[in-house]
Amino acid sequence: MAEPILEVRDLTFSYEGFSTPVFRDISFSVSPGDIFVILGANGAGKSTLLNCMTGILTQYRGEILLHGRPLRQIPIRERALMMGYVPQVAVPTFNYTVRDYVVMGRAPHIGLLGTPSEEEYARADAAIREMGIEKLSSKLVTRISGGERQQVQIARVLTQGANLIILDEPTNHLDFGNQLKILDIIKSLSEQGLAIILTTHMPDHAILLDGRIGILDHTGHMTAGALRDVLTESALKQLYDTDLRLLHIDELGRDICVAVGRRKAP
Repeated sequence: MAEPILEVRDLTFSYEGFSTPVFRDISFSVSPGDIFVILGANGAGKSTLLNCMTGILTQYRGEILLHGRPLRQIPIRERALMMGYVPQVAVPTFNYTVRDYVVMGRAPHIGLLGTPSEEEYARADAAIREMGIEKLSSKLVTRISGGERQQVQIARVLTQGANLIILDEPTNHLDFGNQLKILDIIKSLSEQGLAIILTTHMPDHAILLDGRIGILDHTGHMTAGALRDVLTESALKQLYDTDLRLLHIDELGRDICVAVGRRKAP
């Protein structure tokens, strides 16, 4: 079995001045080729958890190990060589072209005063092709839609070359077709040996990715494990306070999550 890239051990986090933790005693790990989906309702603490794993928030209790080393002890630039992060919302303020913005993912490899080489631009172009956004390459990153910008963000992280990619609701702002495209790309990246951690509030996305899952509930507790063990109707009903059903569709060869319809008043 491959050594874990990231390990989270008994992680607990509270914001300063608040006694109640956002989450507590969370443990899981990801190894090369793993997909770990963090499922939770809005406000459950998913983004806060990611911010701890990426080093944005540091006042947590417990341990986060990146390649066996405590995350707090790894310098930011070295961390960026191993871990890429796509936030839920990123709004560029400078009028870079998409191609120039994507190549900035190579910054940890180039250095503070360096400039991208032809090889760096070739990596950026390859990531743009992999995302299928070649038509955006020469457009200004400030003049594209939010959904297009999300795809550009993922291309930038691919250019970075890290073996762990963390994504905060990567299908947010995307239409249905592009949501499926991003999920297909995530599966492809895991098949290439990358480890993927992502958050979502859509059970069907977890089903389509068919990896491991952690359900983060409103009390800050996470139940983590294999998809078929953790993603149950009772867990979903409790998480979303809605009558949800998991139905197996033979034609698709998988389950789908559906809400039970309400009868209209006569």
